[in-house]
Amino acid sequence: MNQAREKSELQEAVVTGTARIEVKKLALATMNVDFLMGTLGYVVGEKFVLITEYAKRHAMLLVIFSCSGGVTASFAMLGDINIAEPGAIIGFTGRRVIEQTIRKELPANFQIAEFQMERGFLDAIILRAELRRFLNEMICSYLANSRVGETEDD
Repeated sequence: MNQAREKSELQEAVVTGTARIEVKKLALATMNVDFLMGTLGYVVGEKFVLITEYAKRHAMLLVIFSCSGGVTASFAMLGDINIAEPGAIIGFTGRRVIEQTIRKELPANFQIAEFQMERGFLDAIILRAELRRFLNEMICSYLANSRVGETEDD
């Protein structure tokens, strides 16, 4: 644990809070792959529950950046809008484990974002430099037909 904390400069694998994209305030959770591959433990699970409850209580959208492996890789695909960076590796189990299990060689681009996009597992592949603009467009589109994001404080 001490090595993970030193490497990531974090106490846990997830950071939660609020952020603004343009003028829209949202709840945010971001995982850090440098902290034991984003391992999901008690504290991480509790932080996800708390940020989800906070978002619901304050009528805010929740954005999760799931940059991790293992179990969190599978729940990452349950979002309303799933995006990835070009060339990102996406999947629950690593290539080697799958090939050993099924005793077949997988395609060279298996689990790469572009492969997943072709098969309908992603909605978009976005460069990190374009992420803010893309998220703003998605949020505006969603909010145009929703009351989410409206609070007495706004």
